[in-house]
Amino acid sequence: MLSHLSIMPGRDIKMYQQAPAIMVEEAGMSSPSPSAPAPPLASARKRKQTVAAAAIVGICGSLMLLASSSNESVLRNNRHSTIIPRLLSAVPSRQNPPTSIRALTTAYDDEPPLDLTSMYKDHEVLMSARRLASPAPPSSDVIPGGQYVVVFKAGYTTYDDRYQQVTALLNAVGAGQGAIVQVYDLALEGFSANLSSAQATALQNEANVDYVEPNYLVHSRSINDDDEDGSDAVPNEDLHGHDVSTSDSPRRQTNVDDESERERNLAIPLFNKIEPAAHWGLERLSSRGDKNGDYVYFHNGENTHLYLFDTAINENHDEFRPFNRFGTEAERKVCIGSPDDYLANVHGTYVASVAAGMTYGTARNATIHPIQVLLSSGKGSTLTVLCGVEWLMFNQLMYNRHENNTDSGPRKSIASITWGTNGRSDVLDAAVGNLAKKAGITTVVAAGNDGGNACNYSPYDPTAIMVASLDDSVNATHARSSFSNYGSCIDFFAPGADMVGASSEGTTGTYTASGTSVAAAIATGVGALYLDEVNTKSKKYQTDIVSIPAEIKERMDKRGYRNAVTDPGAGSPNVIVAGTANICKENSHCRPGDSCYWGFCM
Repeated sequence: MLSHLSIMPGRDIKMYQQAPAIMVEEAGMSSPSPSAPAPPLASARKRKQTVAAAAIVGICGSLMLLASSSNESVLRNNRHSTIIPRLLSAVPSRQNPPTSIRALTTAYDDEPPLDLTSMYKDHEVLMSARRLASPAPPSSDVIPGGQYVVVFKAGYTTYDDRYQQVTALLNAVGAGQGAIVQVYDLALEGFSANLSSAQATALQNEANVDYVEPNYLVHSRSINDDDEDGSDAVPNEDLHGHDVSTSDSPRRQTNVDDESERERNLAIPLFNKIEPAAHWGLERLSSRGDKNGDYVYFHNGENTHLYLFDTAINENHDEFRPFNRFGTEAERKVCIGSPDDYLANVHGTYVASVAAGMTYGTARNATIHPIQVLLSSGKGSTLTVLCGVEWLMFNQLMYNRHENNTDSGPRKSIASITWGTNGRSDVLDAAVGNLAKKAGITTVVAAGNDGGNACNYSPYDPTAIMVASLDDSVNATHARSSFSNYGSCIDFFAPGADMVGASSEGTTGTYTASGTSVAAAIATGVGALYLDEVNTKSKKYQTDIVSIPAEIKERMDKRGYRNAVTDPGAGSPNVIVAGTANICKENSHCRPGDSCYWGFCM
């Protein structure tokens, strides 16, 4: 158990918080309570196809033999004792980056590795250009109350001296220690504080400060969502008063022996499950060409963890039964509002059902962790989001670090970001990027419903998976939803229009919604299927957790459904997310350079 650990994320709870929470009346919220050379292409593909064919035959034979004798999956002894060396480490250096695809036992062993070091350098260039081209949110989206986020230049402070440096800076501008709202160690290297505009400007001019940004409004990205301004009275609650203890979750038992590793490789069609699709999105995820009315799947998100940054969730809905689908009280976070707020806004419940519901979702065996960063109005702020990101990163890293968890490998975690800003926020971009870069958490972001260039809005980071929305269609192709953002920052399209899911009322109610938050929820569930497929007990993941999100994104891209969006928009990739059981039918379904072989893009 981890409950005895006393380190607190962000050092914002009790010990360091001095300033009272400030009521944000206008927005209706309070402040937040060297890689190996690649082989020649032709020979590499021939080897992959030969190995793949042998692997498929071998796996089918093994699975048929096992199926006739027991319900246990293929097991392999793969116990490792390596643990993550330090909780607060940055991106680990790597001499040999991980291979990009291991969807079949050895079919992709000769793929060129993902060079994350070069990738992150490219990311920095892209983000620098974005800062120059994309405007900040309008002044009307600045939360009243004089709260700012101050971000240090890299390497200026360490965990041990950060609080002292923060205090010294605030004293220098006349604000004092009492102005501190929260000190960030993981989401950012910086802090938030109550400041005057003059004090914020003075801090921006400090040599070791990278930038200062006001507390911006964020809002849910569903076009059906109740978008009232939240003018009703909201309790002036202390965000940081919530207890953030850390403990192991009671994980559901599987047929996996503690000393062994179950191989969850590429889904073999013989063993796929088929059922009538509850909505057209499930059809699209599991078919290429015309939809056929069925949802076909193999993986179900087993042993994966979905962290939903959203409004409150109706956990009593039948979509989340027959067993408890939610983490313990210590494995969820309320950064604003109350868990009972679900009655006033359906967004969180709906998103959870489309991502992981038993009828409307894909990751049907995943554990759901609510991170409440939006009020019942569907609105939150930069500070409520940072509260959730800091908490999640701390818990993820502590779980992976603890010696009792080395046998199960790093936690398979995916975060759903279904809200955004009306412009670019460097703070939110950095925080979302750090989920992958520092904590190994795959992150899915809704592209936004402005019908414009997604690169102009936050949050965005190249390590995240940004998803645009598709309309339904009676044939094999789909149009981009008219409301959906588009552009070079998009990674995939997913079904996002007129989708049915769970309602926040009662235990059986339904709700139909559209928006890129719907598409992102679908993609989050699909991402969990690929996480289910990945063997995180592998030694490479126990010492290199940050490569997991890059591998998930690579798998989703390699096996996505291509060239089926009729109007993706300027700069957008023409790729629709596909489940792990979705097989190709022709080469055009695969990305350039790959071929469709026995149903798999290789």
